[in-house]
Parts: sequence; structure tokens; C-alpha cells
Amino acid sequence: MGFCYDCCHHSNYNPDDDLLSMYGKRLMALHLHDNGGKHSQHQLPFDGGIDWPCVMRKIAQTGYTGATALESMNWDYLDLTAEKFLQEAYVRAKRLDAFRLTAF
Repeated sequence: MGFCYDCCHHSNYNPDDDLLSMYGKRLMALHLHDNGGKHSQHQLPFDGGIDWPCVMRKIAQTGYTGATALESMNWDYLDLTAEKFLQEAYVRAKRLDAFRLTAF
């Protein structure tokens, strides 16, 4: 049985529980997006209140080697075309990857 880590749900509903330490050995997938307090908080990373260096360090400590997957929506990015939104999402996912790969 596997565990999909959703950083925003963690931040909203169980911020005091270290879910990655508790269940990290079962980590199989990521749903990463930021929490800015609007809609369902599916913003691009670095646009809200998630502590990304901390989150990515904890993910690295689990031994997870899968994809850095975003679950961001373009709801708050009406000024960006779909192509620009996806380009920006890619840049930010690579930035998250860099945190994870240099966590030690």
C-alpha cells in the first residue's frame, strides 16, 4: 500500500503531524502545489506559504526517487496563456527538484 503526499492538504489539515516521517517509507507519489488561501489552494510553488526547502528536505529523507509532480491549477493565473503557465510550472518543478537533490 502506498502513500501520495499532498503538501497543501497536509498544511491545511494536519500541519502539526510529520506525515513524511510517519509514512515516508510508503511514499509513492507527490501532489505539490502552494497554499495562498484562495480557491482550493492549487497555486504554483513559491506563490504561497509552503516552506519548500523544508518540504523537499523531508521528501528527500524518505528516500523517494519518483517524479516531482505538481498539482497546480491555472485558476489564479488568468494573465498567463496555457503554454506560459505550463512553462512556469516546469521551471518551478525543476527548482523543487534542486531542493530535493541538494537536501543532504
